[in-house]
Amino acid sequence: MSLRLLSFRELVAIEERHRAGRLKPDDVDRLIYSVRRLREDWALKEKDEGQVEEGQVKGEETSPKKTFLGRCVKAEVFTDGACQGNPGPGGWGVILRVQGRERELSGGAPHTTNNRMEMTAVIEGLKALPEGCHVALTTDSQYVQKGITQWIKNWKRNGWKNAAREPVKNADLWREMDRLSQKHSINWHWVRGHSGHRENERCDQLARREIEKNLAG
Repeated sequence: MSLRLLSFRELVAIEERHRAGRLKPDDVDRLIYSVRRLREDWALKEKDEGQVEEGQVKGEETSPKKTFLGRCVKAEVFTDGACQGNPGPGGWGVILRVQGRERELSGGAPHTTNNRMEMTAVIEGLKALPEGCHVALTTDSQYVQKGITQWIKNWKRNGWKNAAREPVKNADLWREMDRLSQKHSINWHWVRGHSGHRENERCDQLARREIEKNLAG
């Protein structure tokens, strides 16, 4: 068996097989090999950084090989979208937390729908993350949460047609959300809107602020 570093997709596949109780015979060996390689890379990086600090190495600092596991971080993403009238002027808001740092994002559109703003918030949040994150994503839209975790499987299987054999609404955004989701390992969480959830309330404020900008413009 030839061993090599696992890619993001391979790691996710092994995780899914583990949860289903269907691990392949070589899965554990591949994981152990990848962890050992990463430990060696990290040890080399720490050694090189120490030498740079002590002035023992001149020139450009040597960095370890860039692998998915080496880049992987935990991230929290909170999203919300809003619309005044449906359709009408809309806005979206996002809160990102990555490695102890927090960032807010927002935007809007002069004529859109509430669902498109909810989806856009998720898309923009995922775009802002480095590839290969373990993401806890929280939305107050069941349309988004159920769409990406349940309904999309049949949509893709049926050529982006719904159960009534009609084109899926907002297919352009679903495709983009699906594409971005493949770059991360995501747990999708739903919370009830306007229920006092601190981050959700803040995202709603960001979205409403963008609506006001569109109305003023």
